[in-house]
Order: sequence, then structure tokens, then C-alpha cells
Amino acid sequence: MQFEDMSPSDWQGIADYILLVRNHLGLHTWHIYIANKPCAKKYQASIAPTYGRKYATIYFSRNWPEVDVAEQKQTIVHELLHLLFIDVQSAVERVGKIVDRKTFTVIWDTHTEALEYAIDSLAELIASHLPDPPQIGVPAPETNS
Repeated sequence: MQFEDMSPSDWQGIADYILLVRNHLGLHTWHIYIANKPCAKKYQASIAPTYGRKYATIYFSRNWPEVDVAEQKQTIVHELLHLLFIDVQSAVERVGKIVDRKTFTVIWDTHTEALEYAIDSLAELIASHLPDPPQIGVPAPETNS
């Protein structure tokens, strides 16, 4: 199964799970949208916040349905954690306006690598305390009303 083969109920399950993680991380005021196209091939997922707003779009890889459920969980947590570091990212971006390009490239690359490792460590820890996301392609269990 590929990204394009996912059913509306699969997408709803992911959307509901994203809300659960968002709230667990204290990001209640953020509006998270799921992109209707996959992210760049080199990523499992990516998130794109809207400047000056608490809106973000999350993108998933074309092979997202085939990704292990534990990896899906950690990846979703990882991407949403980036929203907690928006101000740090913006501050480093502003440095690029006052230093030469070569210096900024070193600062940016160092910052980005350190931030990714920190976020990934936090994501691993936090994900271990969350339920798994719903399995894609598996109907949700019926509830008796």
C-alpha cells in the first residue's frame, strides 16, 4: 500500500492521532493539517509551520503505510516537537542577516544537526509513553452504542 491508496478512514485515524500527540505535547493552540501530497523522498515525514501563525502542515512519505507502527509514532512525535523549537530556529535564521554566508552555513548546519538529535531523543522518550497510532488499512473496531 502506498500514500495514494490510503482510505479516508486511514487519514482520519492519523488526524485523530496527531491531535492526541499535539495535546500531549502542550501544543493545544496549534492547528495541524495533513498535506495531500507526500514529503520529499529523503524524509519519512516533515512539518512546515506557517510563519507568524500557529498553523503547520505535516507531510508523510509515499511509503508511510508500510512504515512500522512504532516508527510512525516516533516520527509523528518528532515532527510535532519541531513546533516547540520554532523560536530557536527563527533566532538562528536571523543570525544569517548579520554574518557572512560561509559563517552562517557552519552555524546553521551545526544548529540543525544538534536540534535534530535533541528532538529525536525527546521523541523516543515521549513516544514510549504514548499509545500506538492506528494501523493503516485495518478498520477500526466497532463500538457498541
